[in-house]
Amino acid sequence: MPEPEVTVVGLGIMGSCTLWQLAARRVRAVGCERFTPPHNRGASHGHSRMLRRLQFEGDQYVALADRAYELWRQLQRETGRPLFTRTGLLIIGPGDSQLIRGARESAERCGQRHEVLDTAELRERYPQHRVAEGEIGLLDPEAGFVSPEEAITAALDRACALGAEVRIGKALEKLEGRTVAAPGTWLGALVPELAQHISIERHFFAWLPVRDPAAYAPERFPMWIRESSAATGRPIEESHQHSVRIRAFGFPTTDGSRVKVGFPVTGVRVDTPEVDRRPRPQELAMLAQENIDAILSGVLAEPSDFSVCLYDNSPDGDFIIGSPPGRPELTVLGGFSGHGFKHAPAVGEIAAALATGTQPPLDVSPWSPLRL
Repeated sequence: MPEPEVTVVGLGIMGSCTLWQLAARRVRAVGCERFTPPHNRGASHGHSRMLRRLQFEGDQYVALADRAYELWRQLQRETGRPLFTRTGLLIIGPGDSQLIRGARESAERCGQRHEVLDTAELRERYPQHRVAEGEIGLLDPEAGFVSPEEAITAALDRACALGAEVRIGKALEKLEGRTVAAPGTWLGALVPELAQHISIERHFFAWLPVRDPAAYAPERFPMWIRESSAATGRPIEESHQHSVRIRAFGFPTTDGSRVKVGFPVTGVRVDTPEVDRRPRPQELAMLAQENIDAILSGVLAEPSDFSVCLYDNSPDGDFIIGSPPGRPELTVLGGFSGHGFKHAPAVGEIAAALATGTQPPLDVSPWSPLRL
């Protein structure tokens, strides 16, 4: 194969979608990945990732999410893979919850469908949740989930069908030529000038059995997010840190026996992506029955599986998309801070435009590395 016009480094969900979008533009593109994708060494794993319309992180993500939804549907059509499962998303918290307020205000400004449930309505419609007096719900009816493993496979299959090449098993230590760098938590090591702006945070999720699987089926039990009780008092736009904002999140059963739950409040900073993936004592403590019973009914604190996920956090929780100072040949994708997966096809489209010197379909200035 001739030398590529563009090299994509890292084939998690961001790199895979970028390779697909480059190939769709008939650009000679090569994707490089040190591990065999899909793998569990970063953030693109765990069998389910949320896609949501409501963006409590800020209005700048609304158009990105809208375009991503279009491209997720396109990827399904072009590969014949049923990637998306619609379940809705239920955000639960106090009436002044920063997650609910941020998402509701954004939805009202941008004309997005949503439903507000008071305490009584929330308890009646979703008895699986234990709801305290004064807690309300915000429902995103168009939300659902995608399997990251299936999504990466689909994007790479489509990229290769369109002429891209995938090279596996070698870690690149130097970036040369026109490159898109999407290495996740390895970004600081690969692009040293950004190292001070990237921190790595360890999170976990577990799969827990349920007493009544039918009650937790996707058609009866939407994905959910619950606000942390440790409110900061700051406007939602000032911080997107999941370990501050989100007490817990979860998904309906996909196998008829268990649900997936995660506890961002246990997120801890680590120095390297090469972490011990065994459960930590404090993580197991979060899975105590009393903690589960505080938020869910009929879920047993008997984890059948456990997985570690690593976030690459930016200082302000916003994405990093674009060229670092003095490196116009390099397009960086990073700092996704735990809320990037849903946007991946749109981010890939933007990266393909930037790497080929064409106008991106959306305004990317809020995510420029130059702001750091």
